[in-house]
Amino acid sequence: GYTTLARYDGGAQEFLTDVSVSPFGGSVFPTNGHTVLDVAPSGRVFVMGYHDAVAAYTSSGSLDVSWGNAGAAPVGAVRSSVVDSLGRILLRRTADIVRLTPDGAVDGNFAFSGAVTTLAAVPGKLYAAAGSSLLVLDETGTPVALPLSPAAGAILDVAVDPLGRLLIVNSGGQVFRYGSDGSLLGEVGLGEGARRVHCGASGGCFVVGRTDAETYVVRLAD
Repeated sequence: GYTTLARYDGGAQEFLTDVSVSPFGGSVFPTNGHTVLDVAPSGRVFVMGYHDAVAAYTSSGSLDVSWGNAGAAPVGAVRSSVVDSLGRILLRRTADIVRLTPDGAVDGNFAFSGAVTTLAAVPGKLYAAAGSSLLVLDETGTPVALPLSPAAGAILDVAVDPLGRLLIVNSGGQVFRYGSDGSLLGEVGLGEGARRVHCGASGGCFVVGRTDAETYVVRLAD
């Protein structure tokens, strides 16, 4: 088996790239199991997973040899990631967070040690979920505000909408919306099946959930 990277526009396939072979040779990207995918504002695509590298591809699907070490950066196993507005990619590993510069080098100006479960970035700030609390980190990885702690339940996912408001989904199936100043703006209960939240760049936030009978998508009111 192999892993492919594809892009579609209006249902038409624009490219299909085999990304199963690591740019370093030898090891391969996982063909089953966890793979992480992220897209930078420039259109550069990052592919990573339970191996030892992040690989960068151009918006046309070719390995971007101008990034990192001929298209890849050795960073260890990555659990999840987020790309900030400056094109830097933040990588959640088992026990820390590492940040890469837009060129693919490890950024020595950022350091955070500790296990977290999900990330969300806004200019000058990074949100990192740890259990039932959401940490607020500055540009260096230092906590700069008291953690947000929604009602009982571990935080499953975090997203930021175009207005800078924060959306949090917890294991109790509740969705919380906070202002950029940390004030609670509202909450809604969707049931324990709620798992992920995503906000589009042009507006609209969606929650994805799953029950024994179905998988569902709910659009949240603005």
